[in-house]
Amino acid sequence: MSIIYNILGLGKTIVTPEMLAFSLSDDDINTAVSATEPHRFIVSFYPAASESDPGSRLGGFDISVDGWRLVAGFRPLKGNPQFASFAPLTAAGNGLVVGLGPNLSDGVYTVTGPGAGVEPTVNAMIDDYVRLSRLETAR
Repeated sequence: MSIIYNILGLGKTIVTPEMLAFSLSDDDINTAVSATEPHRFIVSFYPAASESDPGSRLGGFDISVDGWRLVAGFRPLKGNPQFASFAPLTAAGNGLVVGLGPNLSDGVYTVTGPGAGVEPTVNAMIDDYVRLSRLETAR
């Protein structure tokens, strides 16, 4: 989430992984795995002034930065109609849903597809971390 937030330039603050104190207990994992309805790891950001309710989640975080609310965790797909497009995803599948305007009045756009895999993802995360660390040091 920090990468997306920082690349989009949504605020002046560079969001670091340390700011996104992630928690996931053994009970959370057991609940997610044994749940009768599917859960996916979903990250969302909303304008802080928005009355959007991210719904229930297992683990993750919920913080506010520069007028944005950043939320992540394992969430039930039935918890939000916009999550329905994630239901057919399997394994390392990825999805992106963008809802625009008040009450989504300007449209909802969805993209889904296969993930890059473990090695390319970790490599990209490390590259982004190094690049962002240099930006923070230069300030």
